[in-house]
Amino acid sequence: MPEPGKIKLGGISLKLRRIAIVCIGIIFSLFQLYAAGYRPLPAMQHRSVHLSMGLMLVFLLHSLINEEKYKSKLLQKAGKAFDLLCVALSAFVGIYIYINYMDIAMRRGSPTDLDVFVAVVGVILVVESTRRVSGLPLPVLGVFFLLYVWFGKYLPVLFGHAGYSLKRAAEHMYLGTEGVLGTPLGVCATVIANFIIFGAFLEKSGAGQLLIDLALALCGKMRGGAAKVAIIASSLMGMVSGSHVANVVTTGTMTIPMMIKGGYSRTFAAAVEAVASTGGQIMPPVMGAVAFIIPEILGVSYYDVLRAAILPAILYYLACFIVVDLRAAKQGGLRIKEKMPSLKEVLRGRWHLLIPIFILIIFLVFVRSTPSRAAFWATVSIPVLAAFSSATRMNLQKIIDAMVAGAKTSLVVITATACSGIVIGVIDLSGLGLRMSSIIVTLTQGNLLALLLLCAIVCIILGMGLPPVACYLILAVMAAPAIVKAGVEPMAAHLFIFYFGIISA
Repeated sequence: MPEPGKIKLGGISLKLRRIAIVCIGIIFSLFQLYAAGYRPLPAMQHRSVHLSMGLMLVFLLHSLINEEKYKSKLLQKAGKAFDLLCVALSAFVGIYIYINYMDIAMRRGSPTDLDVFVAVVGVILVVESTRRVSGLPLPVLGVFFLLYVWFGKYLPVLFGHAGYSLKRAAEHMYLGTEGVLGTPLGVCATVIANFIIFGAFLEKSGAGQLLIDLALALCGKMRGGAAKVAIIASSLMGMVSGSHVANVVTTGTMTIPMMIKGGYSRTFAAAVEAVASTGGQIMPPVMGAVAFIIPEILGVSYYDVLRAAILPAILYYLACFIVVDLRAAKQGGLRIKEKMPSLKEVLRGRWHLLIPIFILIIFLVFVRSTPSRAAFWATVSIPVLAAFSSATRMNLQKIIDAMVAGAKTSLVVITATACSGIVIGVIDLSGLGLRMSSIIVTLTQGNLLALLLLCAIVCIILGMGLPPVACYLILAVMAAPAIVKAGVEPMAAHLFIFYFGIISA
């Protein structure tokens, strides 16, 4: 019998696989912090390295074969061998583009056979990694658009195109900044991943629990206090995490049982947590990943997005607050019977954990620094400030855990933006986006209300199957131009799509 932790899985031990995940996670986070705080790399290099490490982590963390479902040892070994092949290919594609990015740029229009091979392999790896992380809808959409490249020339003129060779399509999809390595992945590589790492450091420092305790101190004694605690805690966590899933996992494990115990029905308690956690994506200063992509598409600053989003976010949470208060009044008060901690008790010995959030806000709002630089300084301040108290001090293990957790959490956004890049690349290559905008305007006969209703319905339907980032990116190139053409301000049009895309969650 093999020793525990030394079980062979497709030629590599489980222990080695875990070591590889930790090492890549650390390198990923250090690379992100280095590029954000010291020296950013050229776009192609930065994005290829970022994506390559993300793909390697996906194939190490998410196996092709589910061992609980498939008991065949031969099948399991074959699956693990395929995973390792994907890891190796991911590393090769990233290294190849990193080393040869200048030559690839100089060969623009006449790629070599090896260039085309790297591009094809890269696209396949992106589609497969997205399937493992996000499920089928987004990769199926990506494959559909890839098939459109080949078969679009047989479609009617309204939807068709002249046809493209393999070299032309491969180059556009992966060897430039129009497809997979385009703006969405670029924003993820330079901004979003850094904020995710910041959130991971905050969580490991204990600031996440502090925000929940603050909500208890502020709202625990109120009528319907349990639900109000859930809303405040989720809004505070959402301000810095920007992820509705992470928000539910972090706050929901405590707030949902608290609401049920406080007298709310199970269904209502779950709904409150879902709605409150989803709103975190529209709550400044961090918001969701989409908030960092909007400035790149519109050519505005991140501060402009924060300024436009702050009032709708406050109204969103105010509406949630009113609904739970009315429900509590209808059911006789629903007050928490347990003693709630005071604000002084909550802040005693832990108040300094809130300073990184203020550092982030100062850099974003007052210094008007780039979001990546703001995230860098806020992140590196966390271990320093946490060291002020022995109760909150982050040792080396906690710092490593934070870096690995940040890398793992980034995978959903990395794969979503990369796979969305395929869709956007095809739309850009074929000119389909402009035609779709014209079709939408024609269908609604220029009626703004009808146009907004149609776009809202499409956003909600797409958002139920796609990550918010992918949902926004696809509609930003297909529907947003139609809304702008109807006379709506570009910022309002893009926030409209953003909001309805996340509401589907």
